[in-house]
Amino acid sequence: LFLPHLTYCISVWGGVPDYRLSKNFALQKRCVRLLFGKELTFDHAEYYLTCARARTFTEHNAPKNYILEHTKPIFNNNGFFSLKNLYKYFCFLEIFKILKFNSPIAVNELFALSKHSSNMLLLLPKASLKISKQSFVFSASKLWNELVSQVFEKPITHTSGIVIPGSAKNSDLSASTTVIKARIKAILLKSQSDGNAIMW
Repeated sequence: LFLPHLTYCISVWGGVPDYRLSKNFALQKRCVRLLFGKELTFDHAEYYLTCARARTFTEHNAPKNYILEHTKPIFNNNGFFSLKNLYKYFCFLEIFKILKFNSPIAVNELFALSKHSSNMLLLLPKASLKISKQSFVFSASKLWNELVSQVFEKPITHTSGIVIPGSAKNSDLSASTTVIKARIKAILLKSQSDGNAIMW
C-alpha cells in the first residue's frame, strides 16, 4: 500500500544525496518491519495489550525490549528493494524506455549516446555545481553508464575486430522491457544482499 506513495516520481527526486533520503528510508524500514517483521515492536498494536486475557501476568510484568528488528534480512528474504535501489530500478527502466521508444521527444533529446563507444554509454551533461549533478539528466545518465554493461549482453566481435552493435540477443535497445526488468532486478538484489547480512 505504501510502495506507490514511496516511489511516486522517484526517478526525479531519488538522485539526491543519501542524507536527504534518510527520513524516507527510515519510514520505509518502519513499514516493512510492521508488515513483514517477525518480532513485535512499538508499531504493533499488540505491543501495548495489557488485558490479562491477551497477555499472561508474567508477560505483562516482563521488561519490554525496545531494540528494533534488523530490516535488511526482511528486505532480502522477501525480494524488496531499499529506497536507493528502488530509485536505481525505476530510473534505469525509464531511461531504457525513453531511448527505446524515443518518447517523450522532449526528454529523449536531453540524452545522447556516445558515438565513440559500442557499449551504449550516455554522454554526461556538463555540470560544475554539486546541485547540478543531482538533476535527473545527470544522475540518470551516470546510473545508466554504471549498469548498462551488466544488464545487456555483450555484442559479438567480428574477426576483423569490429564490434557489431545488436549482433547478440538482448545486446541493444531492441531487447524487450520484460527481459531488462528481470535483469536489473536480479543485479540490484544481488548487490543489496552482498556485504553485511544485517547492517545497511
